Amino acid sequence: MSEILDVLTSISGQLDELIEAMPSQVEVLESRDAERISRLMEERAQVIESMVAVSERVPALLESSSDDSSVKSLVKTLDDKLQTVLDADRKAESLLAELTLDLGGQLRQANTTLVAREAYKPSSSGQPAARFSDREG
Repeated sequence: MSEILDVLTSISGQLDELIEAMPSQVEVLESRDAERISRLMEERAQVIESMVAVSERVPALLESSSDDSSVKSLVKTLDDKLQTVLDADRKAESLLAELTLDLGGQLRQANTTLVAREAYKPSSSGQPAARFSDREG
């Protein structure tokens, strides 16, 4: 019985980590700093991987303790926390999509600028063209 409570408590702690990080997550996304966003994604991926590894044991453990009220209460709490994280992730995903579109527009604009600059550069053919020439040559 205590094994299921230990596993569920571990998952609860990991969900708490994700919930506590939500305000800074939004701040990082709004900063539009690709390096900070990348670090944030890596940190979240580590927490989620750890949580998934622990949660693989849950179904078998729940079968043996499905009637315990403390387990039921903890599962309900976990469900609420998970819903909070999922809601925040949906908002973050929407913000990321918006930022991706914005970044794509900025990249297209930068590319257009580079193409325009290239059009004004002199051609680099071997010899410069004669500036003046006489009728004979």
